[in-house]
Amino acid sequence: TTSCDGNSKTTGVLGLDAAAKPGCRRRVMYSMLTVALGLAFFAVGGATGARWTTGRLDQAMLLEEGLSEGKSDPSKRREARAGSVKYDPNLKMADHEAQPEYDLNLKMEDHQANCAQKLKDKMTAELRSAKQQAEEKQAQLTLRLHESMTNASRQLALATRQMSDQKDYFTSQLEYFSSQLREVSQELSSIWRPDPPRLLQAPPRWAFVMIAYSHPDDPPRCLWQTLAMARNLQLLSKYPLLVLTNTTHFPDGTEVKAAFAAFGALVQPVFPVGVPKVLEYERWMVAWWKLQIWTLTQYERLIWLDGDTMVYRSIDDLFEREGMWGQRDDWFCNLNQVDLCSGILALTPSMDDYHGLLEFADRPGADLSKGDQKVMQDYFASIGRPVNLLSDLEAAFGQCLGTAPSPYRFTEATEASEVKGLWNVPSFIHKTGGYPAEDGMFYSVCFQHDISLQLFRIGETTINTCHFNPLATTWRSHFCEAIFSARIWTPSALAFCSDDCWLRGRATPEWAGYGIQCGPVSASASETDYAAHSAGVPLLLLTV
Repeated sequence: TTSCDGNSKTTGVLGLDAAAKPGCRRRVMYSMLTVALGLAFFAVGGATGARWTTGRLDQAMLLEEGLSEGKSDPSKRREARAGSVKYDPNLKMADHEAQPEYDLNLKMEDHQANCAQKLKDKMTAELRSAKQQAEEKQAQLTLRLHESMTNASRQLALATRQMSDQKDYFTSQLEYFSSQLREVSQELSSIWRPDPPRLLQAPPRWAFVMIAYSHPDDPPRCLWQTLAMARNLQLLSKYPLLVLTNTTHFPDGTEVKAAFAAFGALVQPVFPVGVPKVLEYERWMVAWWKLQIWTLTQYERLIWLDGDTMVYRSIDDLFEREGMWGQRDDWFCNLNQVDLCSGILALTPSMDDYHGLLEFADRPGADLSKGDQKVMQDYFASIGRPVNLLSDLEAAFGQCLGTAPSPYRFTEATEASEVKGLWNVPSFIHKTGGYPAEDGMFYSVCFQHDISLQLFRIGETTINTCHFNPLATTWRSHFCEAIFSARIWTPSALAFCSDDCWLRGRATPEWAGYGIQCGPVSASASETDYAAHSAGVPLLLLTV
């Protein structure tokens, strides 16, 4: 302690000195009083602190119960906190110290509740916004889908109308063609009436025979030519035609047997015949099949005819001739040639001759340079029965018209002279002649109904070459009478039989729609080209 005069010295426990001055003693009393008060306050404060601590524990327990009862309700948590504090009016210090902490905790709880509520409101608003956007998107997609379906329905309706219009158009075209066919048929019926079919005895003794073979992928060209010959023979002969073919129906579906029956013709299947390996030309392979006619022993006498031929006068007398007869091979019109052409053959069927021909062709050194006709000529000569050759007036190639001696003569002075004019057409014409192409497609241009093969370009002029051939119109008449009698309705055949198309060369849209070219054609070459003897070329070769 410090003495009254400021000197430091020990005065005992209370620091009192009996010898101290009165003023100093007074200060010492004040100090002791102060210490006593402090000890009193310390004792009081300890009791108060204990009670404050006990109150805080009660408050925590009440708060825990309130939180467990109202975890999801902020108001209950606030009530629990507010009810957990017991105010003691006698504890001013406790009130003073507990109140600020209570307010702070209450504010923190309120702040947390407010944050939770704001987060909930925000999430609710976002969910509501997302739902609204999804509904708007769904509405847009629904609208677009509806528009797409509407457009598709509109396009489908348009396509349906177009198909209906096209159906109406094709129906009208079909009705037009049907009416045209009826008119042509009526017109033709008023001009001619086909002869009734012959009443045949089975089996007939004599008959004509032809092969009409076509590759399955090719048009039946040979069958069309054979049909024309069936009508040709119906007009000029009293004997039937036997057709050997691999075709059962025409392109329009008409049955082959029924069509040929209209002309008293019979139909049988054709069979291949083994071809010698040394045949020089492939085109003679099918021609080699004609050897099978020697197997038709149910007939006593046959006359074989190639497909690209025409009978101009009756040749029935050949059935009554002895031996075998055939055409002269006079391609260059030199007359009186000594080789055989098998375009026409009069023969007697025999299995011995059939096997003999095959064996003769297979022998070493056999001459097959001219196909079947050379084998026939050499075989029958080797067995002492040579083939007889018809005269040039009886059978000839089409390009040789006008070269055979005419039987129409008169006596002039002391000699017989021919009457001027075309009086020497052969009874049998093989091919018509034509433009010299390598594949021979124009060699018989007028004995077939494909107009495109007949059109010919000279300079700037197009003509139909068959208008200049006297046999072309006759063959066309046979062909058209045949298809109308058999009721075969194909566009190419009808166009060929239409005078508007074939004679006048009028290229109508109806025929053009089927790829048929009728013309236009001129009646003759231009005067300049004709005077200059200008060369031309088939129109088909210019457009290929």
